Amino acid sequence: MAKYKVLKPIEHNQVLHVPQGTTKAVKVKSAGYGGEIPVDASGTIELDATAARACTAGQIAPPAPSSAEASSAKQIKR
Repeated sequence: MAKYKVLKPIEHNQVLHVPQGTTKAVKVKSAGYGGEIPVDASGTIELDATAARACTAGQIAPPAPSSAEASSAKQIKR
């Protein structure tokens, strides 16, 4: 599973993921089932490829390449 940057609030697995620094709330009411769920304000979310493809409204940004991938990409471009 890859880590993605959260751009807009997104509810996933009964946790509300929000962009970093946007809220200090610890619990909020779920839009899905109405109960209270925790808030993750870390600004990142781990999703598999299937779940990431379902986010079509700009909620997430693609993961940054790891340092190993970035260095290999530089070598290929040369």
